[in-house]
Amino acid sequence: MNVIIYLVGLVIVSMSYGHLGTQVEGWLVLGYGLIALALLCELEIVVQRIFRWAEKRGG
Repeated sequence: MNVIIYLVGLVIVSMSYGHLGTQVEGWLVLGYGLIALALLCELEIVVQRIFRWAEKRGG
């Protein structure tokens, strides 16, 4: 799911750089926001895995 969000954000950003206009900035913000959201979700999953691994190891 996060990969899909990331790819959609990437497509929006890459398409926005190809066009010059007044609403491009809004699309760039949306694209970068989606990429950041996907990366934050991935980071959260990684942190949860690390904590689970540490609990198993320490427990």
